[in-house]
Amino acid sequence: MRVRSRIAALSAAAGLTAGMLIVGGGTASAADIVLIDCDKVSGSVSAKPGLTDQQVLQTLAFSSPKLPGAGQYPRECTGPLSATTGPLVSVKGKVSGIGSCVAATGPVTDPTDGKLDFTWTTVVADKPLKSSAYIRLGAGSQPDAAGFANGIVTKGPGVGTDVKGELLQAPVKAKGPAGSAYSTLAADGTLVFGQSSQDLGLACVTNAPFGAPGLPAQSGPLTELIFSTDGQSSLPGNPVVDSSISFTLPE
Repeated sequence: MRVRSRIAALSAAAGLTAGMLIVGGGTASAADIVLIDCDKVSGSVSAKPGLTDQQVLQTLAFSSPKLPGAGQYPRECTGPLSATTGPLVSVKGKVSGIGSCVAATGPVTDPTDGKLDFTWTTVVADKPLKSSAYIRLGAGSQPDAAGFANGIVTKGPGVGTDVKGELLQAPVKAKGPAGSAYSTLAADGTLVFGQSSQDLGLACVTNAPFGAPGLPAQSGPLTELIFSTDGQSSLPGNPVVDSSISFTLPE
């Protein structure tokens, strides 16, 4: 096994699609050595100034809930590194870059990248173990899934390893008809799409005007989403996204 050192190459990854809802993820390849794999990672993300059909510099703040009760998300992590870290408690961080509801055309001059912090259950010297990682959002399996395949752990357990994964997204601040349901997270961390949120998400993905026939009115940009590594896409056919966040080494 050969461990690559790529700390100095954080900004050298290839440019990828920068749209928030028009991005997707990479998963660990068959040749990767998976050191830790955490399923049903979920939480919320705020977008400022908010997603529209215009390419605008966005700041995206990720936050997941603290470790819930037994039987709820996040699930146990697997892999040899999990014996050191214990289960994943929370994921927080910020990324920024040019993003919108529609894919960018032409070269991406300001890719959406930044840092995520992982907090683990293992406590050392009265403090929980933490890992920090650089990530860059990329293209992947579904237009409403944001993924990262160019991440690298820069601090803490797993330092120097790749970070890969995919986060399915759904709007939650929908301005839908009375009685319509917002998207939520189920007890196991999977996404449950509410009809009004789904319609807004589809409008964002397909670049249909908000308030178009069959879609709810929307008075402003999409400013809040929920995310999970597992759930059903809002696209017709509702394909299932079954992903995770993993720390890996190339073989």
